[in-house]
Amino acid sequence: MSEHLQTLSAFLSAELDLLNLVQESIEREHEALLKNHIEMLERATESKARTVDRYQQQQLLRSEWMAALGFAADLPLLELMRDLADSEKSPEFRTDSSVLEDVARSLNELALSCDSKNRRNGRLILRLQEKTRNTLNVLRGEDNGKDLYSDSGEKAPSTGSRSLGKA
Repeated sequence: MSEHLQTLSAFLSAELDLLNLVQESIEREHEALLKNHIEMLERATESKARTVDRYQQQQLLRSEWMAALGFAADLPLLELMRDLADSEKSPEFRTDSSVLEDVARSLNELALSCDSKNRRNGRLILRLQEKTRNTLNVLRGEDNGKDLYSDSGEKAPSTGSRSLGKA
């Protein structure tokens, strides 16, 4: 394997390792959200943010290295791999670049998975916020005219009392 391919392989392997750590952080964040464990959530969120920063720095290093070789630094990775296979700029990529296409494809799939799981966590956070908001509204007597029911399923009579938050 050429020196360029070894360097690119090292960049991609580092990105893959970091993206796996991002996914682990997202999973810990999800678990903390489900368990309503605030400290665990804070740790997972901080870990995710740090790891995403490291991942983005690693991507930037690869992009700068690729730009120094004359390739467009902002190309999506799979397009870049195809361009490398057809490249006149660095002929050594032509013979061995297919070896790294699987790594690039794995990176792309893992990034999509991380994005999907992170969005799932975002939706869960929104549901938890809505649940908390609704609970606070009931406690404050701001239930927007929603009827309360007794154990027998009958509408509970309005007591006309003050809300809990204004005692």
